[in-house]
Amino acid sequence: MSATVVRTLPDARWSCRGCGFCCRAQALGPVDPGWVAQAGAIAALLPHGAPLVEAHRGSDGTDRLFLSRGPSGACVFRDDAVGCRIHAVLGEEAKPDFCRVFPLELVHDPLGAALVVRPTCLGHPQSAFDGERLTSRMEEYLALPHPFRSFAPETVEVLPGQAIGLEDWCRVEPRLLDVARAADGSPEGAAAALRDALARGVGRTLPAPDLCVARRAREDVIAALAKAVAPIAGLRDGPIADLAARVSEWLSAFERPPAPLAADTRAWLSVGLQMLLLGKGFQSLGLPAALGLYLLDASLVRRVAKQDPTGEIRATEAASVLAPWWIFTSNRAIRAVLAGRRAPLADLWLSAVPDRAEPERRPPVGGR
Repeated sequence: MSATVVRTLPDARWSCRGCGFCCRAQALGPVDPGWVAQAGAIAALLPHGAPLVEAHRGSDGTDRLFLSRGPSGACVFRDDAVGCRIHAVLGEEAKPDFCRVFPLELVHDPLGAALVVRPTCLGHPQSAFDGERLTSRMEEYLALPHPFRSFAPETVEVLPGQAIGLEDWCRVEPRLLDVARAADGSPEGAAAALRDALARGVGRTLPAPDLCVARRAREDVIAALAKAVAPIAGLRDGPIADLAARVSEWLSAFERPPAPLAADTRAWLSVGLQMLLLGKGFQSLGLPAALGLYLLDASLVRRVAKQDPTGEIRATEAASVLAPWWIFTSNRAIRAVLAGRRAPLADLWLSAVPDRAEPERRPPVGGR
């Protein structure tokens, strides 16, 4: 890794806030069998009778080990008084690798590698601005055993039906990060600025944004997600069923009027957009659809997150919605649903208007 050029955002920051969200909502593994074999002192910290790990069969048919969960659904080592028992008694180095590396992610690409913060950390809205700079602990972070993820497609779709070569993408990416950073602060403004920059870059003239198209596209995606989540939300218990029930409720909230985003929320969403570009978070859906999903995220927040006394939505409240929402949308089955809605998601992005936060919902013909 020492010979690899590692990039991150110029002022990227993160620090653990000890909130424990990752101990409850994230997958608790996979755990290296070697760590389990040497976990004598760690096993002594377990509550009486609790197993250290559980085996779960993956989609490839092989069993993987995960830390077990306690009665509350949180990691068996989670203690509300002290946080992580392993960390409190034996130190950070004693924790399993997957736990130590979260929420950082290292993505290898032709330019070297990019170090980003995954968006499902509930403490990131605060630590993104007052946490430790990633560059100050870069060597320590790079020494951690990151799961290997690479980005090396032959082409990258930058507009619907239009792709550029990987080498061209590597030249374009820094400019797109600058565009996202300099946008007007709203998610729609940043998305529109990226759309226009890419259209100019490939010499393509796009139709004017159509808010009616955006509304229909959003309704299409929401209907598909609601259909997919309904069977899971009907289950009686378990963390997945609880999350699905919340998402099912949220999906019905798009009828509500949107609330404005506070300045810190807009700034945090801008950081998230830059991380999406740098960390190639669009890889599975393609860039147009991923940017449409980014706008759907912001639209969801405006409708379900708690407002402050001024009527705005602060970043911490936005994260309380988006962190579990991102866990939901990263699920393999839900990702497949989203992949089947690439066209309407792209329409959401193509219809982004900088000075208008939401496509208005028109009343039915003959309605009042």
